Amino acid sequence: MKSNYLLIMLAFILGSCANQVKNEDRLEQEYKFGSVMYIEYKKSEDSGNKDVFGKIIFNKNSIKVEMNIDGQVENEDFTIRTVTFDKSPNELKYRTYKGDFSVKLRNDTIIDVTLYTGSFLTTFNKTKEIALIKNKLPISIGMPLKDWKRIEISDIGTIDLSPKLEIQSGKYKEMKLQIKDKAQEIWGLKFDEPKLVIQPKGINQFDETSLSKYCRVIIETIPGNPDEFQRLNEKIDITSSELSELNIEFKNQVQQGFYNTPLKLIEWYPLRINEINGMPCIHASYKRQFKDQPFVIVDLYRFLNYDRIISLTISYRISEKEYWSSILNNTLKSFRITNIK
Repeated sequence: MKSNYLLIMLAFILGSCANQVKNEDRLEQEYKFGSVMYIEYKKSEDSGNKDVFGKIIFNKNSIKVEMNIDGQVENEDFTIRTVTFDKSPNELKYRTYKGDFSVKLRNDTIIDVTLYTGSFLTTFNKTKEIALIKNKLPISIGMPLKDWKRIEISDIGTIDLSPKLEIQSGKYKEMKLQIKDKAQEIWGLKFDEPKLVIQPKGINQFDETSLSKYCRVIIETIPGNPDEFQRLNEKIDITSSELSELNIEFKNQVQQGFYNTPLKLIEWYPLRINEINGMPCIHASYKRQFKDQPFVIVDLYRFLNYDRIISLTISYRISEKEYWSSILNNTLKSFRITNIK
């Protein structure tokens, strides 16, 4: 009886080895995850969805997990003992000395990974693939329009300045810029401050005619952390419900900014995903009023750039739309982000 038992066990072991994946046939892939589901076998407050991200690198003899938690990167290495499958070669089990990885494939690509250990399991939720835009950034731009100047904004990019506009005083210096055609030169402006404000020309000198009109172009950087935002060359792909939530968030931010000020939000227009000069952005637009003065239209463009947001705001009085329309449209068309992360 004992010998029969050993034969049965031997047959079972040999049978289980029939579906082993040979070392030379093992995957070498990188699996990116955007969050994890962590479950401890014993009841614990630590169980649940975790807002972390990273990647799992599958090699022939090892698995490396890189996880970003609150800006800190943690690494864990797993030495592979065996790689097997039961019925389907698209459902693999990686046995390691620290736990077992359950890996699902589709068309030889990893689509799902779960780690099982003696005390917990972790499902690594695959990062949603983000489509890249078609154009290479920045999109090329020719010389400025006649009498316009090109402003080089430190750590951001460039924008052209109409002869009817000026940079708010004390914030710039002139410099000579070379263009691609060495036979030609233009006078440009170098701007090194963290916030660029463009206004009607003459306001710096308190010219009454200039003060009677209103428009502003404001460019600034909102800093973040590495990989906090998508890259500039990636399409902004969100669902209608996510866009609706974002719309409410933006509107609330504007209303909070107006709190205890003479500014009033008159009308809010639905948030849009737009593309300006080939650069994807979030576009908010609204109508506001300062005290009892004429209504102002504000267009706010937010460009996501890996570890920062570039904010471009253009505003003008509705009563002066005909005067400013062409100038501000050409200003917007000239904007380029060149510091692409």
